Amino acid sequence: MSVQVAPDLSKMEPPQMTDPKKGDNYRCQKCGMEIEVTASCKSTGGHHARFECCGQPLTQLEEMDFPTGT
Repeated sequence: MSVQVAPDLSKMEPPQMTDPKKGDNYRCQKCGMEIEVTASCKSTGGHHARFECCGQPLTQLEEMDFPTGT
């Protein structure tokens, strides 16, 4: 049986993320899970929301990444 060791998070750079705004969408590049922000982040002092899934930061989607209704 193999044992998986978690990475040392103290040595990792935090993911770069801006304040999430209402309507922003994010996707996990590993499993495809998506979230939509329904209220803008009002955090101050450089503390921002961080979205992670499958052990990695979510990718913010651009408008062109959204499927169009058919």
